Amino acid sequence: MENVAPSPDKIIINKKIWGEFTLIIAIFVLILFIFENSFITPAVIINPFDFISFLVINCISIALIFAYLIFTHYRIQFRSEIVALFTLSILIISNSVVIGNLPFTLIEELKLSNGDLQTITISIDMIDRLRSFLLSISASLLIYVMIFVFPKQKHTSTIIILSAFVLVAAGYVFIVHSLITEMDKYVETITSGITAYSHVPEGLFVNRNLFASYLFVSFLSCFYLWTRMRKFRWLFLILSIPIAVIIFFTVSKTKIIMFSFTYLAFWIYWLVTLFPKHKIFFAFALPISLLTLTTLIVFRFVPALETTFLGKLLNDILPDSIFVTDSLLSRFIIWRYALSYLKEPFNLFFGRGFYLSKMLLGTAMAYEPATHFTYRWGNFHNGFLEVISTGGLILLIPYLTFIGYLVYVNIKIFKFNKPLAFYSLVALTAFFIHSSFEAVSLLLFNAEGIIHALPVIFPSLVYYHKLKKEKLIVSNWDLKHQDKPLLAFMD
Repeated sequence: MENVAPSPDKIIINKKIWGEFTLIIAIFVLILFIFENSFITPAVIINPFDFISFLVINCISIALIFAYLIFTHYRIQFRSEIVALFTLSILIISNSVVIGNLPFTLIEELKLSNGDLQTITISIDMIDRLRSFLLSISASLLIYVMIFVFPKQKHTSTIIILSAFVLVAAGYVFIVHSLITEMDKYVETITSGITAYSHVPEGLFVNRNLFASYLFVSFLSCFYLWTRMRKFRWLFLILSIPIAVIIFFTVSKTKIIMFSFTYLAFWIYWLVTLFPKHKIFFAFALPISLLTLTTLIVFRFVPALETTFLGKLLNDILPDSIFVTDSLLSRFIIWRYALSYLKEPFNLFFGRGFYLSKMLLGTAMAYEPATHFTYRWGNFHNGFLEVISTGGLILLIPYLTFIGYLVYVNIKIFKFNKPLAFYSLVALTAFFIHSSFEAVSLLLFNAEGIIHALPVIFPSLVYYHKLKKEKLIVSNWDLKHQDKPLLAFMD
């Protein structure tokens, strides 16, 4: 079986595929509206939805999810689907326990960064509780459909490739809009030098970090298309360069680290794959690569070389000033507060609830003099911390288990498609970097996390289920329980 190759993907777009693609997009768009307290463009502020609008959009999104299940003739299978449904049901129940446990007027004592103790009072009305309950249902349904239903469909590979093209095109639309409306910022950066906060582009978005985050999704999509396209595959690596350049202009440090890591990882991958086929070329490429990388590091960080032409150039491109900011200090303050209430066993186990955890954090941080996060909905600036703060260990353990499962999937597909498996591991690592400093969690809490999940989760997961369908990856459970559906929405 190890010598059997999977069948090649055929990109055929027909009416059924367009219908499924449109339905998936509609579900995503509605879910994004639901989870965002303010829309991504400054011109359209929805802060927040009135509850009736929220309820209507939520009901429509749930109806579309069930329509998708019917449209795909979905059958619930043994083990993984049942475990997932049970886990997600526990999540909804635990969130309901949190909602019922919180008083209508919550009084807490907050220790500020300057050492002062501040008593804060937070009102949690029935509307807030209903939002939390409905969001837990919407999140659970989205997770189930996108992880356990969508990857197993017949035309999913085509839809993922089509989505990648859309994401790349969207990235270039954002770039063109930014260049047209913010050209003065780019010119100022080039002429006056780069700074962390002044004259940085924001594009269509409310801040530079969000702009860079969505561009990075387009950036990753370029590398995914490189793994899937046989013709003109190197074109997609070229297309990634302008996106990386604009990300650099945003001076979003986390995203700069992410795209630098991605380029370095694929450069190493190219050298490794070059050796067996072109040993002579490899003998030149390896020392030149090491020499180039070493030169850049030495001339940038050795003080004695700062006065040289290359040293000045590198210091102008990456000045120390962009790394000396208070953003990391603000994050430490937020993390300290978020961790402080996890000391209570109830909060550690159950969390503080969907929507409510961000509301409580935002209200508390409004009293903090050392941060600039003074709006009602707080930003945890750490995806893993937001997961445990929202759903406690009941949510964190399955979440980390799923990330471990993605690593397992990439290992399993590696012998069948090394470029795709390598890409997926790089994308997952980049997500880990992103989630360590920004409130980004796979398919959870906000539009940024849901969109970022697209190039991270689905390429490897879809390919893995394709291999299972072709019996190239077969577990003992599959052999014992194949073709035994437990329940079906439609036969």
